[in-house]
This record gives sequence, structure tokens and C-alpha cells, in this order.
Amino acid sequence: MTKKEVIRFDTGIRAVVRQTHPDMRVSKKFIDEVNVLLHKILKRLVGDAEIIKENCKRSDLAAKDIQAAVRIFFATELSKHAVSEGTKAVTISVSDERKGIPRTDRAKLVLSIPKVEAAMRSNLSKSTHIGQTAIIYLTAVLEYITAEVCEVSGYRAKEDKKSTVMDTHFVQAVNDDEDLVLLLNC
Repeated sequence: MTKKEVIRFDTGIRAVVRQTHPDMRVSKKFIDEVNVLLHKILKRLVGDAEIIKENCKRSDLAAKDIQAAVRIFFATELSKHAVSEGTKAVTISVSDERKGIPRTDRAKLVLSIPKVEAAMRSNLSKSTHIGQTAIIYLTAVLEYITAEVCEVSGYRAKEDKKSTVMDTHFVQAVNDDEDLVLLLNC
């Protein structure tokens, strides 16, 4: 029996850290913690979106299903910003009709759309069709959450006068933020 390969977002997480704190490095354990958080959120949002899709009797999982799941799951200030980021990424991607440009670049995201798509597919039934805008939308939401986590963790590391963001900074920062602590306990 082979062990199921876990999809990791390391490159995207590092890119988000470079955007939020260009002068900081990140530890492997920090990357691991953020990966776990992203997978928890992805699994929850995809599951909720699939239920919404079925209740609406649609055959395709669409961006509006992911958006509804985001509004239900986050239900805080994070929800407004996550919805905004998802909508913006879909709008940019759909309006950019250039051929040969990777979807991630077209949507102006750093988190890998193909990796999010693979993670989505592993959490959905085989018969579920996923619309391209749903994948882009979810990628943008996950990137936004990553940016929030990296930003507050980076500030915590700077308070400790460290140049590397570590897993302890992640835990402290998330526990100090009432919106993020809800995500960690999902």
C-alpha cells in the first residue's frame, strides 16, 4: 500500500513571505504549520462548497459555491477581504485572454493554481466537475490567508528580534489574532 502524497505549497508560502516581509527568512517548521493550516481550510471550504453545489442542484462546482463557503466559514472581517481577493483574481484571470501564460500568472497570484486544483480534486468525489473560476477563486482565498498569517507571524518574529519566522511565531501570532485563531481550530 502506498502512502498518499501530500500536496505542499512551500514555494507559494515563501513567495508570500517575500511580499509581506522581504527582509525575513522562514523556518521549515513554519512552512509546515502554514501548509497544515492551508490544507485544513481547503478541505473545509471544498466540502462546504460541494454541499452548497448539491443543494442548488448544479453539476459544476463554481466560484459562487466557494464564495458562499468562504462567507459561511470565515464569518469575520477575514471573509470580506477573502471574498474581495477571490473576486479580483477571477476578474483579472478571465479578462486576460493571452494564450500560453500560466493560470497562476494570469490571475496575478503566487500560490500555485495547479497545486490547489490537485488538492481540491483529492478532497472531492471523482464525479464532481470543478469550474476553472472556482479553482482560481479558492487559490486567491488561500493566498490571502497565507499573507495574513505570514504578516502577523513576521511581526511577531520582529518583536523577538529574529530574522527568521519560526513555527513558534506562527502559533503566538495566530493565538493573538481573534480571527485567525478561529481558522486554526477549524
